[in-house]
Amino acid sequence: MGPRTFALIENGEVVNIISMYAKNLTDFPNAVLATDRPVAIGDRYEGGIFLRDGVPILTYEEIAAAAQAPDETSVDQT
Repeated sequence: MGPRTFALIENGEVVNIISMYAKNLTDFPNAVLATDRPVAIGDRYEGGIFLRDGVPILTYEEIAAAAQAPDETSVDQT
C-alpha cells in the first residue's frame, strides 16, 4: 500500500498534515490517520473525531452524497 495522509495532533489540534507509509508511524506517535477526510491545520481532534468549528469533518464520500439531488421517489407528489 502506498503512502497515506496523517494529521499530526498536539493538544487536540491538527498542527500539520503529512503523507507517509504506515510502517513509519512509530516515528510520529502523535500521527492520526486522516483517511479520506479533508482535514486541515487548525482543525480539532477530540474523542476520535476530526472537527472544524465544532462540526465533524465529513469524508469525501459523505460530502458527495450530501450534494446529490434528493431521490425523486421521496418527493411528495401531491
